Amino acid sequence: MKCPSCGGASATCKECKGLGQIDFHRCPNTYAKPIHYDVCRAATYVENGILPASGGLSDQSPTFVEALEIVRAEIAHYRAEAANK
Repeated sequence: MKCPSCGGASATCKECKGLGQIDFHRCPNTYAKPIHYDVCRAATYVENGILPASGGLSDQSPTFVEALEIVRAEIAHYRAEAANK
């Protein structure tokens, strides 16, 4: 898969060692932790107008907002891929 740290664009990336991709030698689901599933679930709630904490986006924790940006970008990527098929 494309390196999640550099997006495949860095020759000096420590994660992929400049290869631009990460090879898996076991099921990627084995790397996921419960918090990862929680963030993905929360992203679907946000799409439906439900935030985890009361108030607007500025009332959410900075960590949640950062994680949400990452998950939403991935969702958009895979939706675009599916639309092009």
